[in-house]
Amino acid sequence: MKDPIFFLAILPPSEIAEEVTGFKKYAAQQFKSSHALKSPPHVTIFPPFRWNESELYKLEKQIKFVASKTETFYVQLENFACFSPRVIFIDVLKSDDLTRLYKSLKIRFLQELDLSDKSPHPFTPHMTVAFKDLKRPYFLRAWAHFSQTRYLRIFRTEELVLLKHNGQQWDIFRSYPFKK
Repeated sequence: MKDPIFFLAILPPSEIAEEVTGFKKYAAQQFKSSHALKSPPHVTIFPPFRWNESELYKLEKQIKFVASKTETFYVQLENFACFSPRVIFIDVLKSDDLTRLYKSLKIRFLQELDLSDKSPHPFTPHMTVAFKDLKRPYFLRAWAHFSQTRYLRIFRTEELVLLKHNGQQWDIFRSYPFKK
């Protein structure tokens, strides 16, 4: 049996999560793209990777270490953007705090766990609304809609969250508080 898949993210507070879920549901109903509903609204910090559950303590030790050295910070969501032709997302204003968190995890995981970020894309913080199952004809219509939608929210993030895939969708596995 294959090792389970995990990823690390920042989750918004419940009121913002509800708004973002509303955007995801709109994309599912209007543009036939429901795949984004398989995870809670989030900003991916370290992309999906497989990890042996019998060695979870090693992974968690490193996550706790990085989280304990990271001070709480603000995340700003501002309007919509896309990775044409398949992904529409809420843009996350890139900040030194987000970049520092990503780099800390990336370096720590590589040095201590021999785990690397295998994503072919540079770190681009965002909150996905529609992807994977968003077909090109629907993408154009969806982008016409979301590109005209104004959205601005700011929230304080106080923890890093490990999510685990259960075979169907992503579940919150554990949270790791930042330094206060």
